[in-house]
Parts: sequence; structure tokens; C-alpha cells
Amino acid sequence: MNFPFLMSALLLVLTNCISSSNLTEQYFNFMATVPNNSLKRIDRESNQNAIEMRYMGLHRQKPPQITLIFDMTLRNERSVPRWFIIPYSLSPGVKYEKSGVYGVSIFGFEGKGKVIVSRFHGTGNFQALLLPASATIKLRNFTIEYWGELPKDSLPIEVVTATNLTIGSQTARAWLGRDPTSDKRADVTQQHLQILSSKYTSDDRELPVSIVEERRFKLNVNLSQD
Repeated sequence: MNFPFLMSALLLVLTNCISSSNLTEQYFNFMATVPNNSLKRIDRESNQNAIEMRYMGLHRQKPPQITLIFDMTLRNERSVPRWFIIPYSLSPGVKYEKSGVYGVSIFGFEGKGKVIVSRFHGTGNFQALLLPASATIKLRNFTIEYWGELPKDSLPIEVVTATNLTIGSQTARAWLGRDPTSDKRADVTQQHLQILSSKYTSDDRELPVSIVEERRFKLNVNLSQD
């Protein structure tokens, strides 16, 4: 057998094997990254659908107070309950730091199903809803107070989803003294609501609020009604 020919054939086989190995490694690396990217994309799209807000109008109170009215859809596509933390009042140019609350008013919104809204009072006031797993609820004529001159075109609003909410040393569920979970499916309006209960600290003493944040949604709500 021709020895140079044998060596050339051997080198060709080794080269093909190495090239095939590199291509296989690149293919599996590509296949490994695609599912992760896909999952991130799906998760991001799912998060974008977690909350929708549509401006419906306003009621002017004693200046500078304005009551803004929204139709809102909330979706908890997780397999466990989630808190939705929504502003109680807004002011232009004011950044609210973590602070306390001294009381809460709990409302039941009624219609098709029932939604429970807890409105916390204090320097850290906010509104909170606890949605069960795989829940979708619609709230019509939902209100947020605004203090000051309203922007002409759009209003930035932040909504937070949280895995846990604590008032003082207690979970919000324990501190409220009742189950605050809304129905899994509901379409309700603030025009049909009843106050379920309220609670205040002694001497209006504020308790610290702790929110275990999961997602923060920065919405830019169009203020036109077209």
C-alpha cells in the first residue's frame, strides 16, 4: 500500500471528524440558547399583559385635587397568588419613598364576581388587590387621586406585583383580619361597591410596609378619550 496515500486519507478522516464535532457543538450551543431566549420572550409578553389601564375621565374636586377614572384589567398568570399594588394618589414631581400606613378601608367591588380592594391610609398610601392563581379581573370606573396640574397627553403610573405584603410585623392577610382574595374571574365596577371593613392603629401610629416585589410595570396611560 502507498504510505503517503494512507497518511493523506487518515488526515482527511481526522479533519472531517473534527469539523463535524465543531458543527455539532455549535448546533447544541445554539439549541441550548434558543429555549432560554424563547422563555424570556414569552415571560416578557406575559408580563406586558398583566395590567391594562384605560383613562375614562375625571372629576374635579377642590383644587388642586382631581379624581381620575380608569377601566383596568389585571391578570395573574402565575400558579400562585400575587398582590397587585396600585397608587392611591399621585402628585407631579413627587417620588414616594417607602413609608408607613396607619389604617385601611376594605371595599368589595361587585358585578360578575367580586373583587376586594384594600385602600391603605398614611404617608405611604396605596391600593392593594390579592389575585388567586390564573386570575383575570376587570375593574370599571376605578379611581386614583391626583394632586396638581394634570399632564396634557399622558400620565406615568407604576404598578407592582408582589409575592408578599407585610404591615408592621404581620402579613397583610393577618393584619387585615380577613381573606382579601378576589374571585378568579370577575367584571366589576366601582359604582357597585360596599365597604366591608376598616382598621386603624391606636393614636394613628404608622406601621412600616414591606413589599416583596416581583415585577414593576411602568405604564404611560394616554389621557385622551378617543
